[in-house]
Amino acid sequence: MPSIGELLATYWVPILVVCAIAIVYVYVMYFNLNVGAPCTYDQQCKNGACGRATAADDAIKTCCGSGATTGYGGFDYCTQMPSRATCWSDAMCATGYCSENNGGLTKGYCAGDFAPGDDCKWNNDCGNKACGRPTAALGDDEKLICCLSGKEEYANVNMKSYCTGMKDGDVCFEDTQCAGGTCRDNSSGLARGHCTGSRKAGEACDWDSDCGGKQCGRVQQPDGNPKLVCCPDGQTQHVWGGQSWCTGMPVGARCEWDDNCANGACGRETAADGQENILTCCRSGDNVLSSLAGGSRDYCTGMTPGTVCWSDASCSSGNCRGNAYGLQRGVCD
Repeated sequence: MPSIGELLATYWVPILVVCAIAIVYVYVMYFNLNVGAPCTYDQQCKNGACGRATAADDAIKTCCGSGATTGYGGFDYCTQMPSRATCWSDAMCATGYCSENNGGLTKGYCAGDFAPGDDCKWNNDCGNKACGRPTAALGDDEKLICCLSGKEEYANVNMKSYCTGMKDGDVCFEDTQCAGGTCRDNSSGLARGHCTGSRKAGEACDWDSDCGGKQCGRVQQPDGNPKLVCCPDGQTQHVWGGQSWCTGMPVGARCEWDDNCANGACGRETAADGQENILTCCRSGDNVLSSLAGGSRDYCTGMTPGTVCWSDASCSSGNCRGNAYGLQRGVCD
């Protein structure tokens, strides 16, 4: 039987090859690890950084994506931890802020860059530094988000933080919480109300406070019935029965009074039968009162040829042919 020396002399080259392969294998498998691979020592990682990915109880050591570690409590932790990762110190977080860690005495969570709408606990959790309750509705008292408006304020009634910029209809305590600037029926902040004040010109309303222009008035609809809307020009005119009517209406708009129209002339554009109750802001900018057989009614002037009329003054031609001096309807020449 050959001795060990004889075997080595005969097979030294293959043995060296095998040893070399084993060394390379050990190096690759245990001392050249990629990011995220489990590790024990820094030297095992390509980037030389082996630490706990988070401060969670079940966190294991891996090759750190950041390529750096920070020590805490005798253990190594990866730096640049993502948002909401469990942490002990600010140095562990990509944002540089470990929220609710009580100065390092307890575990917290990485924060500081939460997006608008994300759940939060403190202003500093959010990138916009504004964490509050989205509404004052019952049941939402403890729900906090990074405010979409980027601003929060305390409600005097309960000293809780609420987001500003609440939309119309949202439950509120104070005017400052509402995008429209008004918290209606809130008893001066002592009770819950509803945000209003953001409605635009032409949108339906109930109160002046519903409208950005602070004016809510009636305008005639195509069916002749009035509807409360935010007035286009931000003005109203109280003209009948204590009701508020919008002013400044354009030519052709349904109207009730001269004051409704920007040109100050509201009347009937024709004397045709069945059109007695259709009044619009006159295209001519003027009207004339017919007090003969047509009754005491306002008719627009400037009627075009062929339009049914009561008086010469209604026609652009100055002649209402066949009207028998106002005793019957005629036609404008």
